[in-house]
Amino acid sequence: MAHFAGDNAAMSLANTIGRATRLLVFGLNEQWRFLMKYFLCKFIPPRPNFLGTMSADEKEWMKQHGRFLDSLLDQGLVVAHGPVIDSAGGYGVSLFQLPDEQDVAELTSQDPIVRNGVGHYEHFPMLHLKVRDSS
Repeated sequence: MAHFAGDNAAMSLANTIGRATRLLVFGLNEQWRFLMKYFLCKFIPPRPNFLGTMSADEKEWMKQHGRFLDSLLDQGLVVAHGPVIDSAGGYGVSLFQLPDEQDVAELTSQDPIVRNGVGHYEHFPMLHLKVRDSS
């Protein structure tokens, strides 16, 4: 199940503002950037102590989860991802950079850990995402 921070109207407004901001900031010479949208995605495991109490199946699904995110990283859809250690319970964070037509909820629903019913994602739209040049 997809979870969005805020209601649909707020997310729609954030997407609209984000698109307008990208157009103004990057101009028409780099129009491809206008066609991108950005999200901070938080993977919420099924229980606070998940990493220390995973079953054999859950450990395998977590390996598949890592490979899934690595493949999105290789495709340029994910900019960064990794686990977050939190005393209240760990979770995962991913930064997505998606073409305008790509649906983040549809994409994260394909994650093997989610497909197996273990945890869910929350999606937080971002107005823009600046990344360090890796060259």
